[in-house]
Amino acid sequence: MQETIPTTAPPTISTTTAPLPAFGSGGAPTCTPEELLKRFGLDAFRPGQREVVQAALEGRDSLVVMPTGGGKSLCYQLPALASDGDPTRPLVVVVSPLIALMADQWRRLKDVGVNATMLASGMEEGHNSQALRDIEGGVTQLVLAAPERFGSGAFREALAQRRVKLFVVDEAHCVTEWGHDFRPDYLRLGEAIASLGRPAVMAATATATPRVATEIAARLGLREWVSVRSGFVRPNLTFDVVSVEGKGAIARKRAALLHVLGDPDSRPAIVYCGTRKDTDEVSALIAERGIPTVAYHAGMDPRIRRDSQAAFMDGRAEVVVATNAFGMGVDKADVRTVAHWALPTSLEAYYQEAGRGGRDGRQARALLLASRMDLGRLIRFINERATNVEDVKGYVAGLRRRGLDGVVGIGRGQLSDRERVLL
Repeated sequence: MQETIPTTAPPTISTTTAPLPAFGSGGAPTCTPEELLKRFGLDAFRPGQREVVQAALEGRDSLVVMPTGGGKSLCYQLPALASDGDPTRPLVVVVSPLIALMADQWRRLKDVGVNATMLASGMEEGHNSQALRDIEGGVTQLVLAAPERFGSGAFREALAQRRVKLFVVDEAHCVTEWGHDFRPDYLRLGEAIASLGRPAVMAATATATPRVATEIAARLGLREWVSVRSGFVRPNLTFDVVSVEGKGAIARKRAALLHVLGDPDSRPAIVYCGTRKDTDEVSALIAERGIPTVAYHAGMDPRIRRDSQAAFMDGRAEVVVATNAFGMGVDKADVRTVAHWALPTSLEAYYQEAGRGGRDGRQARALLLASRMDLGRLIRFINERATNVEDVKGYVAGLRRRGLDGVVGIGRGQLSDRERVLL
């Protein structure tokens, strides 16, 4: 089931079948969405949130499309509280694409009394082992994990000891090749859901065209799902486009960016660049003006990258200059400016990245520094991502040449993103 809702329409919910067994141990929801909301210290739901929470409590699948900053995370955090007092301690499993996103949510959940844990690389020694014991022992109400974690037999065995009642796929557009952040490891989730006894599934994303939504539902096997779209209008965001062409275009881009960031009211700010080289150069340019600035891209040492993010999140740095490796799901509410040094890879990607401004509801600005010189990079990027039957055949032939008795060993981290797609 799918519905198309105008972006200006109020939140809409569709249901066509009787509810599945409820979240609690009985046959009906053990508490109302409003009761759970009060336990979080909040007074009112944002548009669409109550409908999603109610669907989760009733054991219904859902496809949730809410703008960045619209409150998707609350929709699956509240149901975790519904397990209090239930001797079977049902578990909520949340799949998130980035460690930074999980860490932010983990801290917030602990602050409001949800017994949550996360499993990720780079944690303190012994953390992941203890997290597995907490899951198996019924201590944990909600677990956050990256999609790659489902390749771990120990993790899946720990989950098998629990009654998983809600399986959440955050940033669900990562499951589809039509999405702008396709992650091959998301393709493992459909099988993982089935292995856990097919709990209710919640797929959440900020950007999903009808085509993307249809593929999300198919990949995850959603059944008679509840569809909630809360609209995309963000009245507190101002979108500005500055076109820079011809001789001196780079100098004008620099001047425009520094003019905006020079105003303290325009900070904190995120500046997105299309390449790692631009990221380093632009961050140095801003820092030269005395503005505390950090860089963030996938080519940096992981520890330095984490330090950069922490500095921006806690306010020690007022500007982060980054590739699109930064920010998916990172929740810093007071970002006043999101600037793009170069054209983003798609309209969907631009809206999601720009939407990281003004999550506190106050006025914020999205600034796009547009230039035709960016088109060559975008075309090259699109061509590199293109995959056809001949590409797959060629890759398989290469594996066969390398194989010994039909077996090829590939170490952890040795495959590029493109190779993982082909595989």
